[in-house]
Amino acid sequence: MELAIILVALILIIPAVYASIIGAPTLPSTGPHVKKALEKAGVKKGVKFYELGTGTGKVSVMALKMGADIIGYELSPVFFLISFIRLKTTGKSFKLKFKNFLTDDISKADIIYIFLMPRTIENIKKSLFSKISSDAKIISYAFPISGWEENFKIEMINQPPIYIYYRNKQSHYEQ
Repeated sequence: MELAIILVALILIIPAVYASIIGAPTLPSTGPHVKKALEKAGVKKGVKFYELGTGTGKVSVMALKMGADIIGYELSPVFFLISFIRLKTTGKSFKLKFKNFLTDDISKADIIYIFLMPRTIENIKKSLFSKISSDAKIISYAFPISGWEENFKIEMINQPPIYIYYRNKQSHYEQ
């Protein structure tokens, strides 16, 4: 019985730790500054909003309530389940994938939301660029995208900054 409990714990913990290492630690990333960033980026009915690492799903729920079409990605089974339940309780349609976004087609995204560590952002920057539309916007919670010039920076007291980038403005950084 104890071995079964240990195995279940490892099955749940190892993917969560892996997702935190390659993505970002799990921290709450909601509040009025996040809503302000979503509004500033143009989240509204019909917009295709991709969250690359949904964590607990609060940001995707916020965007879903604003009318966006949601596609979320999460690698941790625990956080995938939490996100799924949280999104399901809205009664609205969404897609949540237990998959690495780097291996999927994200070219249809109008807005991409990321909360990733700087080294992860740097590692995916070129790959991300090559997969998204020239009209896409990227919202980066807490960490800037090095070498890119943000269009907007949302700052509030005691909250991490949020950076909004327009993909077409960054085209000269592609090389």
